[in-house]
Amino acid sequence: HEPSTALELTYYGLKPLVWRASTVSGLVASARGAFYLYGGLQLRFALPYDVAASPSVSVGVYGAGSGLDLGHSLEFRSALLLEVPVSSRIRVSAVFFHLSNAGLGARNPGVEGAGLGVSFVPQEAILNWIL
Repeated sequence: HEPSTALELTYYGLKPLVWRASTVSGLVASARGAFYLYGGLQLRFALPYDVAASPSVSVGVYGAGSGLDLGHSLEFRSALLLEVPVSSRIRVSAVFFHLSNAGLGARNPGVEGAGLGVSFVPQEAILNWIL
């Protein structure tokens, strides 16, 4: 796979829905016209030094544009977000993720990605921009 640049806008709900799980949803758009619109659940854990870790699982719709053909329009995402507050309303983060169609298509190349982000924290949720 050739590297590609993408912009991601993510919404992280802070209020748990089931047990400690809260919502996560987002849109990723690449420079090659690919997109991924997804929604899922995340858990949030506090770590030492004010670091927070949020593993998540999501399902979404993928369009390849002129980018990588992932073998199916339905893709699953597993991700880990690590973030640190720099003020009461701003956090910096790193995200690592994997996309896969889980064998739904004849091809299932999967793709891994990583990004750096800045989160703006309103009252009820975290809005995250990842480059």
